[in-house]
Amino acid sequence: MTSATSTMVAAAAKTAVTAGAGRTGRRGRRPFLADAGVTVARASEVVRPGLLDPAAARHLHEPQGSPVLVSSRITYTLDATPVVSDHATILGSMMEIRTERAATGLSLTWGATS
Repeated sequence: MTSATSTMVAAAAKTAVTAGAGRTGRRGRRPFLADAGVTVARASEVVRPGLLDPAAARHLHEPQGSPVLVSSRITYTLDATPVVSDHATILGSMMEIRTERAATGLSLTWGATS
C-alpha cells in the first residue's frame, strides 16, 4: 500500500495538475501525459528509508513511526523538461527490491513483497 502525491505539468498546455494522496493506478501517468501531447523520455528516482508520519499513518491505517520507503521521482521529456514530480510513501513491510547483477550490467526491479 502506498500514499502518493504527484504534480504533473503538461508542457504543451503549460498547466499543472496536482493529484492528492491516493494509490497510483496501473495505467500510471503516461496516458495523461500522452493525451496532453507530452512524450516521456526518462525518469530519475531516489528511494530512501523513513518513518511513517502522522498524516500518512492515518491514510494507510498503520502506526505512526512504522518503517517506510520514501520515493521521489522526476519524469522528463525528450528535451529534458521535467513534467512530473512524484512523491510516494511505501510501507516497508510491503516492499521488495530484487537485483540481477552481471559483469556487463545491473537489473533492478521493485514491487510488492511476494
